[in-house]
Amino acid sequence: MIQVTLRRSGSGHIHESPKLPSLPVDMQRPVCRRTRPSTPEPALGSHRYLEFLTDPSPAEYISALRGLLESDWAITLDVLVVSLGYDIVVGDPHGGWTLPPDVYREIGLALATIGKPICIVQEGGYRLGALSACAGHLSAGLRIGMKETGRSHTMNDTSAPDTGLLPFRDLINELDNQLVEILSQRLSICAEVARYKKKRGIAMMQPDRVAEVRARCAELGAERGLRREFTEDIYDTIIEEACELEAKIIDEERIVS
Repeated sequence: MIQVTLRRSGSGHIHESPKLPSLPVDMQRPVCRRTRPSTPEPALGSHRYLEFLTDPSPAEYISALRGLLESDWAITLDVLVVSLGYDIVVGDPHGGWTLPPDVYREIGLALATIGKPICIVQEGGYRLGALSACAGHLSAGLRIGMKETGRSHTMNDTSAPDTGLLPFRDLINELDNQLVEILSQRLSICAEVARYKKKRGIAMMQPDRVAEVRARCAELGAERGLRREFTEDIYDTIIEEACELEAKIIDEERIVS
C-alpha cells in the first residue's frame, strides 16, 4: 500500500478535542492555527508526505499533486483510493488554506489522467455552502480526464438515458462557464465606462456606438455560421443590461431613443 499526504507544514494527526485535557492547549486548536508543529512521520517506506510551508496557490498545489502522481511509484498502483477532503477551500472553518472550489476540477483531471481505477472516499469539508461546488468540479474533472485518457465511465444511475452524452455536457458546461465569466467581465468594464462618463459629464447614451457594436458582432457571428437575427437579439439584451447598469451608476433616468 502506498500512502500519499499533501498537507500544511506542522499539521499532523493529533485531533483537536475538548475531551483531551491532557494535551497542551495549543494541540487542542485546529491544526491550521497551532504554533506547535506536529509533523507526521512516515510509518512505511511507501508513505509520501508533502508539506507546504505556506498556503499554496492553486497552481502550486496542482503542480505538487501531479508531481506525485507522475512519479515512479504510480506505475505500481492497481487501484487509486483517495481520501478526499473539501476543507482546503477558502472559508472552511477547520481548514487553513484559501484555495477556490474550482481547484477540484484540476484535482479530478490529475487523478483521472494516471489511468488507474479510482475509489473516492469523501471526508472533511465544513464550509457547507461550498460542498456542492467542490463535488461538481471534482466530478467534471474526473469525467473530462477519463475521456482524455480514452477510459469509459459507467454511471451507477441506470435511469440515465445515455451516459455517452456526459462528455458533451461537460464541454458545454465549460463553455457556459466561460460565457458567464466573459459577460461578467464585459459588464464590469461597462461599469468603469459609466464612472468615467459621470466624472467627465459625458452623456450616457452613445447611439452610434450601440449601432456599431450591434452591426460588428452580427457580422462576426455570420462569418461563423450564426444567424444575424440571433446575434443581434443577444447583443440587444447585453446592451440593454449595460445601459441599466450605467444608468444606476450615473444616477439618471435611462433615455430610450
